[in-house]
Amino acid sequence: MRTTVTLDPEVADRLRREMQRTGRSFKATLNGALREGLARRRAAASAPPFVVEPRAMGIEYGLDDSHDGFVLARQLTPEQREELHRALPPGFLERDAEIHETATGLELAAHRRQADLVPFYVHKLTEGCVGCHSRHARTRFPAFARAPAPAAHAH
Repeated sequence: MRTTVTLDPEVADRLRREMQRTGRSFKATLNGALREGLARRRAAASAPPFVVEPRAMGIEYGLDDSHDGFVLARQLTPEQREELHRALPPGFLERDAEIHETATGLELAAHRRQADLVPFYVHKLTEGCVGCHSRHARTRFPAFARAPAPAAHAH
């Protein structure tokens, strides 16, 4: 079939560069590019969509006591709060605030059904909890006191 094609300048430049690189004619280069593009589009259209299926994990609503900690903190007298802050190790309150901020992000992402953000917040929350417990709660969580297992492989 003979036809006239009007190309955008950047597309024409890319076609010319491809012609020079391969030594093929304009017709062969254009037909090859169209075939490749159509094949990719067809493959993408026939691929099954990626779907995350929510599953119950046996965790009941209301078991998260992170908000209760804020309630408890408000009930402390100024003297009790000062005593608590003196007893906490350096950096603990900053880490605690980061973890609560991450938990709030997870809660909002789940509430808004933003499935792409939930794994990110779960990872960050787990990382924060493990990091904090391994630094500040080794007696309560003795598994965190052990040396980390060696990496399975290295690059």
